[in-house]
Amino acid sequence: MERYGQTATWYFLNDDAGVPPWIASNAVRCPSSTIPWPTTPACALRPNIFVLYEQNIGLLQPIIADELRDAELRYPADWIEDAFRIAVEQNKRAWRYIRAILERWATEGRDAVEEAAQLTHPPR
Repeated sequence: MERYGQTATWYFLNDDAGVPPWIASNAVRCPSSTIPWPTTPACALRPNIFVLYEQNIGLLQPIIADELRDAELRYPADWIEDAFRIAVEQNKRAWRYIRAILERWATEGRDAVEEAAQLTHPPR
């Protein structure tokens, strides 16, 4: 809208009370019932490996950051999360322990390792 030689942008709500009559006659309106709303929050994302480390192990050091970056490229995200979870459950809060879990899964296969663990430690 131009007024007194200056251009102004106006924003109106998409309802009858928010649309002035001079715009309502020419506006294309979308009923609010047709707008799809997301069912999950947009912030429900996986934490990256650095966040996992700081939340579960401790302060991130530069040397460890390089190793974490390499691990993030080498292993799937769900493996990394599960390895951190196992380390926390076993109270082994060290990157060496988590790295060993990931390396074992990579060499022996994750499913084979989990099956062997179930055979040696059956659920109670």
